[in-house]
Amino acid sequence: GGEGGEGGESRPVWVESESFNIGKISVPLGVMGAMQKGVRYELHMPIPERVKNLMEDYEHLEKAPAATKDLIMRLARHQSKKQIAEWMAFIDANDGPALVESLLVNHYDPAYGRSHSKLSEKHRPRRVEIELKGG
Repeated sequence: GGEGGEGGESRPVWVESESFNIGKISVPLGVMGAMQKGVRYELHMPIPERVKNLMEDYEHLEKAPAATKDLIMRLARHQSKKQIAEWMAFIDANDGPALVESLLVNHYDPAYGRSHSKLSEKHRPRRVEIELKGG
């Protein structure tokens, strides 16, 4: 046997969970079907560690407050004016960690949870939860 499942071999493929559409790109139905049938591993990491990692991954946004504000404004249809104003204040104060934590707690995690709740109800994937420690 060889690559690609020849000879009946099977190898795991790790993918990040996504919706059918990622921006303007659609995940092929065959890929999405395989993702929905597979075991779902949920990794949980403490918020401070997630903030630290995201600050490193997106450090370029801290250097471009106008671009960051433009990105935040794309969330206006999903968030209250008060929430958007708070995020803008974090940008104005150059408080990236507070912005990232608030985005995680008030936008990303709730949206992700709703999306995966719907997926779980429909497909009932096998789940394995893994708690990651910070540090």
